[in-house]
Amino acid sequence: MSKFKVLIVDDESLARKLLNEHASKMPQLEVVAQCKTALEAQAVLLNHHIDILLLDIQMPDLTGLEFLRTLRNQPATILTTAYVEYAVDAYDLEVVDYLLKPIVFERFFRAVSRAMGRNSRQIDAQATVNLPSVEPKNSRESLFVKTDQRLVQVNYSDIRYIEGLREYVRIHTTQDQLIVLQSLSRLLDALPKEKFARIHRSYIINLEYIDSIVGNMVYLDDTELPISKGQREAFLNLINRDRLF
Repeated sequence: MSKFKVLIVDDESLARKLLNEHASKMPQLEVVAQCKTALEAQAVLLNHHIDILLLDIQMPDLTGLEFLRTLRNQPATILTTAYVEYAVDAYDLEVVDYLLKPIVFERFFRAVSRAMGRNSRQIDAQATVNLPSVEPKNSRESLFVKTDQRLVQVNYSDIRYIEGLREYVRIHTTQDQLIVLQSLSRLLDALPKEKFARIHRSYIINLEYIDSIVGNMVYLDDTELPISKGQREAFLNLINRDRLF
């Protein structure tokens, strides 16, 4: 089986060692090189095909984010850092995941699995990696968003709808509202397709909270939201998967 080629870039030797140990537990991966700087990594990328880039942010000479901005053909990139404040910049650079140090194997595994999926390969992770049979609480049932300098975990089931506000979005949950520096399209990509739908250039809704649809309006309890002409057909096809109307 062809393996996914991995490049580790981190100026800390212990961090490189830990990432290499995590990668060695996954037979699908082959670590091609370990680099201390972005300049070393650039040389590797010029001479090797890399599928997955494990990249630290705070490094001498050139930061991980600065390095990413120089790449024309960016591998599936996972940022590894001890700092949460770079999360928004990471999303803008379309990274696969953002891992906070110290990085545990379970979190590493999930991030790398997403990276392998981005490379359009079919994998059977449970058959090749010996993981605990019980998944952590809320795995695949939530996402993290940055608001007011905090990373907040939001359960999918708590999101009623999401409203686009130019470069920001407002997430309307069952408890409150969160303002997040993120595009609506980027956020939609992170949400499960079977639970959420875009009904308008300014709105994403959680299908579970639909009370009714009347004409070009969707009603979520006391909230009335418009369905745009461009989104109407795809939206109706999505909710009519069983062809009952």
